[in-house]
Amino acid sequence: MRKKMITGDISLRDIPFLMSRDYVWTVSLYAVQLDGRPKVLMQTTGYTAIQTPWLFAFYLNDDHVAGSIEGYGIQVEVLDKHVVVADVDQRFSIAWQADAPSVQTLFLQPQAI
Repeated sequence: MRKKMITGDISLRDIPFLMSRDYVWTVSLYAVQLDGRPKVLMQTTGYTAIQTPWLFAFYLNDDHVAGSIEGYGIQVEVLDKHVVVADVDQRFSIAWQADAPSVQTLFLQPQAI
């Protein structure tokens, strides 16, 4: 079994408004199947004030990815009650043979103001 740490940060640099209240964050790690459909592997949700940079880490082993996988992705959504105010979705590949973590930098984009 091969293991990999996926780590990174989420930047607020493109958000044109202050996020000083508490928001619901959802960060999802998913596999992209050969037919293009995402399959959620891990997900974390929290109710917190948005800080920059916002750091995350997932620990993945290849037992989670049985079958043919085209790549991986991280999706982040920030909700104010039930409205998405910012999000990002980034796809990437993983070098399973390398010892170093897979590092991702995501930039949130505003969706509603």
